[in-house]
Formats: sequence, C-alpha cells, structure tokens
Amino acid sequence: MWSILLVMIVAVISIGQGCFVLSGSTEKTGELKIKKDWKGYQSGHTKPAKLVIRTEDEWERVWAQVGGPQIPKPELPEVNFETEIVIAVFMGERQTGGYGIEIRRVVRRQEEIIVHVEERHPRPDSLVTMALTQPYHIAVIPNFHLPVRFITKNDESVKSKIYRRGRGERRDNILNSVQFSLRTLRALRWKWPFLTFYEFININGKQLSIAPCACRKYI
Repeated sequence: MWSILLVMIVAVISIGQGCFVLSGSTEKTGELKIKKDWKGYQSGHTKPAKLVIRTEDEWERVWAQVGGPQIPKPELPEVNFETEIVIAVFMGERQTGGYGIEIRRVVRRQEEIIVHVEERHPRPDSLVTMALTQPYHIAVIPNFHLPVRFITKNDESVKSKIYRRGRGERRDNILNSVQFSLRTLRALRWKWPFLTFYEFININGKQLSIAPCACRKYI
C-alpha cells in the first residue's frame, strides 16, 4: 500500500516538474530594444534596400559601402553574430535633402521579427539642400533566429497638418486666387503706375500674410 502511494507521489512530482519546465521555456514576445545604431544621409546605396545581416562577411561588405564616401573610412563596428544580427534600411539616392528613413520599432512575434520603418519626404515649399543624398539607418538587435519582415510607412510631409484636418483644398483655392490676383496686378502696374498692390508671403507653408509692395513708376 505504502509503495503504491510513494510511486503515485513521485509520478505527480515528475509531471509537475515537466510542466514547469515547459511553461518556463515559452518564448516572450514584445518590442525589442535596439542595442546600437547608425544613421545618416550618405550611404553609397543608390537603390532602396532592406537588409538582414547575419554573418561577419555580409557585415563587412555593407559597412564598406556605407563608409565609402567618408574620409577617413570608419572602422567596422564589432557585432557578435551568435547573439546579435544587423538590420539595415536604405532609401536610395535622392536629388535633394529633406528625405530620411528611420527604424522606428522592432517587435518580436512568436514566428517572426517585425521591423517598422518610416520614410520622410520634404514638402514642396520646404527649403532643402541641393545635393544628392542617400538616407540610411542601421541597427543591431538581439538574434532570435527568426525571419525578419519590414513594414514601411511613408510620412507624406507634402500634406501639411491643415490637409489632415480636411481644409487643404479650401486653402489651396484661396492661395490660387491670391496668386492669380497678384499676377494680374503685376501686369497692370506698368499701365497704371499709381497702383499699389500687395505681395503674397508664404514661409514654409506655415504663415500666410499680405504685405504692401511699392510700384515702379514710368520715367
């Protein structure tokens, strides 16, 4: 009797320990912390790309191209590919400044790693540098030996906040009317030099004001 009871107790303890081990081995999910990163506007990558780098050889090739335009060339950052991987996003070559790309979040799911990427574009009325740029962002994250998927969000800065409130079309109509009126007044000022007309001022799409401008007279 006692021997049977002892066997049952041992069996229950063994099952409990097995369940504990199983529950303890469940992998966690959630947002991952970026260990280190590098970003800039001169990468040497003229075409858009999203890369997952898992070996030292791949890392050397990518970093050599990124550091190519820089003098002196930066040293290869140290990455432990047994516990880490490198993710890199390149926006490709753009004709002006004002563009950018950034890894916003990295989230781990049970079967994959999701990388949230945001691209930024300049507004048509913004001041930008007239130079070729190749925006990029490179980050080191923990290695969980899972496939990586990129999700890109385009931040269309060409649409200002007033557009998001649904009043962009009305603002454009007013703007077009004012500009048409100014063109008309400019054409008439040579015929009637005593006219005083007004100039439209728009600073970075944020301010709208009217300022008087003196007319040139016939001599």
